[in-house]
Amino acid sequence: MIRRASERLGNRALLKAGRAEDLPFEDNEFDLVLFINTLEFLEDPLSALKEAGRVAKRSVFIGVTNSLSWYFLYTKVQSLLHKPFFDHFAFFNLWQLKSYIREAYGSVPVQWRCSHIRTPLLERMGTFVSEQWHPERCPFGSFLGLCVPLRYTLRTIQQPLTVGLGKAKPSVVEGMTMRKAQRNRRPSGNERSLPV
Repeated sequence: MIRRASERLGNRALLKAGRAEDLPFEDNEFDLVLFINTLEFLEDPLSALKEAGRVAKRSVFIGVTNSLSWYFLYTKVQSLLHKPFFDHFAFFNLWQLKSYIREAYGSVPVQWRCSHIRTPLLERMGTFVSEQWHPERCPFGSFLGLCVPLRYTLRTIQQPLTVGLGKAKPSVVEGMTMRKAQRNRRPSGNERSLPV
């Protein structure tokens, strides 16, 4: 996938292979981190979410296949009839993801929506949803997307401090130079020479 993306993007993007649980990037390096059908294939989704929070400055977006959808049931039936692609695929629902998010980032607001990909069976049956009802707010849609704005209690600023500094004490070299200048200065009639 890295090779294909490199062919497509050329020098317009820096592409690196890595593990979601241990990303090869600095703290707060990106504004946004995206998980699009990624958590489904990870052994430890919580570690990946924590790592995403480390490299993201503003927010983390999570997109998963919903375990409470008709699409999930359809794929389960398909896996019984055909070669099971989805056996290595973990499905999530809204409440599971909110629990992971709370554990990874604490109490943060979560915005979510669902999209509805209809299976052929449902296409034949027709839709039972009226136009006035908004299906994207129903937690049973096929694809579940969550946006998590990150809130930091402590955030590092990677810029040097330029204001608020007082005058520093003289350096050792400056002190030695001043002593030498005092020794070389000749005292006038009223001044007494003090040993240095």
